[in-house]
Amino acid sequence: MTSPPRFTTVRRTIHEQGMRALPNSAALSEDGKILIINTVRGQHEYEKEELSKLNNRFMTYIGRVKQLESINKHVQVKLDELRRLWGLDSTRSRHEYEPQLDKARQTMEMAIISKIQSEIQMRRSEFDMFNHKRLYGDIQQWRNADQAKMNLL
Repeated sequence: MTSPPRFTTVRRTIHEQGMRALPNSAALSEDGKILIINTVRGQHEYEKEELSKLNNRFMTYIGRVKQLESINKHVQVKLDELRRLWGLDSTRSRHEYEPQLDKARQTMEMAIISKIQSEIQMRRSEFDMFNHKRLYGDIQQWRNADQAKMNLL
């Protein structure tokens, strides 16, 4: 079973400082003062739009979370069912085949031990054979040397 793709979203908070341009509805009066009412209304509308956008994004997020919770619950139910089925089956199989497996393991261990002992004995025999060949060669040389001395006498 494949898991749903994961997406990572990085969000950063930005703090802005400085001056902001006034909306077009703001106008200057004759004595140079800004008409506050139009500015406040424009800002209020802007904030309402921003809150509406954030609310829509939040609702989308909540919907996605609920969808993932539903999928997770469904997968958990399937997993529990599989565990229940395989758990009973594996316990039954283990009890049925455990003695045969133990016997097979013991047989394999004995075969491995026997093989290792045979290899050790083979290496000892090879060592003894090379040692006896060397001794035979030495004895042949001594005999030939003694034979040569006897021929000289």
